[in-house]
Parts: sequence; C-alpha cells; structure tokens
Amino acid sequence: MNQFVNLAKRSVALPGGCQDLIDVLNRAIARKSKQVRWFVEMLLSQGEMDRAKQLVVGMAQADGKTPVRYLVDSIWYDLAPFPSAIRPKVITVLMEMAKLPAGQLPAMGTLEVAWTKARSRWQLAIPDADGECMLNRIED
Repeated sequence: MNQFVNLAKRSVALPGGCQDLIDVLNRAIARKSKQVRWFVEMLLSQGEMDRAKQLVVGMAQADGKTPVRYLVDSIWYDLAPFPSAIRPKVITVLMEMAKLPAGQLPAMGTLEVAWTKARSRWQLAIPDADGECMLNRIED
C-alpha cells in the first residue's frame, strides 16, 4: 500500500459547470471548434486585406498538409499549408458560416464576415469532401 494515497478519500474535482466527465470532454471539443473557426476567419481576413478575388483550400496531400492559395490581380499566391487532419473541420466551419446543411455535398452558398470597419462576402463552392474548396469574393 502506498503511504501517499488514501483510498478512502479518492475524488476528482471537475471544472465549474461540469456535472460529469462527458461535460469536460465536450468543452475540449468546443474549444477546438473555436480554434478552427478562428483559423478560417484569419484566412478570409488575409484574403480580404490582400484584395483576393478567389481563395482555394486545396485537397489533402500525401505529406499531411493542405495547400491554400489565393488570386490577386491574376497572380496566384500560396499561403502556408495547414495540417490535413483539420481539413474536414475547416470545410464544416465554412459550411456553417454559409448556413449550409452539414454533410450535404456538393454545396454552394454565400458567407458573410463582418470585420471591424467592413463586411466581406464570399461565394462558396464545395464539390465533394475531398475536392478543392473554392471561395470567390463578391464585390459590392
């Protein structure tokens, strides 16, 4: 018997607002979802700042990365690729932002992002879960 462990007084303290372990796990999932949404908003923000006409989230590559590129004045620019493991979540967030039903592909819709001083609108086209995701900026 370990002298530092009192088996009669074992307990687990859960974070505030959590009734059981599943609540703790759901918090971790929600936090990860917020991080992916922040990442998507940063991609759109970068495209907006650089006056991109088109933004493409590429297909997952064999090296475990997903390429991202955008078109500005007929020149394509490559952004740093992101891990392919989060690509499905990125697609899901884009569909949520465009208010499209989850999982129904192919999908087309319009998403709108409000920035501090402006508003950005994009036409979203997703042919299938593994295909390139195209975003075309809608000029007002």
